[in-house]
Amino acid sequence: MKDKKPISFIALKIFSGIIIVSIILTSGCVDLGDKAKDVIGVKIYGYTNVYPSSTINANFEGNNQTFRNVSTLASQYYSVEDVLPTEGIPPEDAGILLSQFENNSTIYLVKVLVPHDKKMFDDEYPEYLTFFIHQNSTDMAWSAIPWSTRNYPQDFVADIVKLSFNVSDREGDQYAEIFGEKISTVSIPHQPEVRAIVDYLNESGDPSIKPLGNGNYLIEFFNDSLPYGYKTAGSIFVHTEYLKITHTTESARYEIMIDRSGNLNTNIKTWLDGVSLEEGKVVLKGMFEDIGLDTELIDEFEFEVYVV
Repeated sequence: MKDKKPISFIALKIFSGIIIVSIILTSGCVDLGDKAKDVIGVKIYGYTNVYPSSTINANFEGNNQTFRNVSTLASQYYSVEDVLPTEGIPPEDAGILLSQFENNSTIYLVKVLVPHDKKMFDDEYPEYLTFFIHQNSTDMAWSAIPWSTRNYPQDFVADIVKLSFNVSDREGDQYAEIFGEKISTVSIPHQPEVRAIVDYLNESGDPSIKPLGNGNYLIEFFNDSLPYGYKTAGSIFVHTEYLKITHTTESARYEIMIDRSGNLNTNIKTWLDGVSLEEGKVVLKGMFEDIGLDTELIDEFEFEVYVV
């Protein structure tokens, strides 16, 4: 069978990166087309340079600060938006995930590792059954598009569907059969049973949490015994409430995103001949001081640049 590396392995390694870039490019940084905004008397048709930062922690406890205190201070100087999750489903019961995800959080994507003997490709890369969770339905997909369905593990898919959605054997078998016809996305008109999925992944590996920014978290379940370089038995993507603090000037737009756990990231959005990164960091330090955050945190960020 042909090697799938160009399709699935690269996609697997950059999947989180795609989500991060999507976060950056859909958080208000671009307003393209003929419609312009009036911002303090200046027509802005779209930012061309975006400097997104890494995600760090503000250490609320160590700095005697809270999420709500930051919101109160920020509202005195800047535009403040309290952003709540819009996709996915909330954890069903307290204690399923860590306490930081108990309030105003949703699970919107789940990946379950396919057992080595159930893989569709004869190679050294892992494969995942993936669930994109919406308000009233769930899209099921495979981590790679196979050249053939000859090795499709229908029994495994049926078992995961039954476990994840608490459906009858007959219904689970039907979804697995439909999915196996082309291995293209199949919509299931149910929301998954979160506890069942989390319990299954907890038995498969040890959880590790990584903040991605804009209230997004990746929970990966690592298992060192897996025969892959990427030793993740599955993962869960969580979105939680965060504040978006915005300051707009004639030459740039500055955004600070911070959640209840104190994890925060920033964006500087400008033009090719707008502010430099160093100039933007000076403005961010002023914003941090205004909202009660340690200005030295700015020096801990790692910034990238996107030209859009």
